[in-house]
Amino acid sequence: MTLVASRLALIEIESKEFANETIRRTSLLLVASCLIFFAWALFLVSSIAWIAELTELPWSQITLYMAMLHLLGALVFSRMASSSRAPSFSATRAEFKKDREWIKNCEKTQKSNN
Repeated sequence: MTLVASRLALIEIESKEFANETIRRTSLLLVASCLIFFAWALFLVSSIAWIAELTELPWSQITLYMAMLHLLGALVFSRMASSSRAPSFSATRAEFKKDREWIKNCEKTQKSNN
């Protein structure tokens, strides 16, 4: 029973660490995203006006091109973010693997003793 209790304690510790790290990263990313959004919005407005003046194209056409470019960039970055995730609970998985090996060895020992 102590084996189960120790594994549950390990899961609890790693879950708390994972939750704290997730909250910290999410908060920092939220603040950074807000700041980047406002800076980028101001940059886009000024660059669209500047390109419209230089090329004498309608600003609506330039805005459409910019929107398509941003959607393409969002697709690329979202794919990159979903593919680069490290596995969670690595210590717990390692302990469970050790436990499975230990149980197999105990079963073999009990069968050989019978």
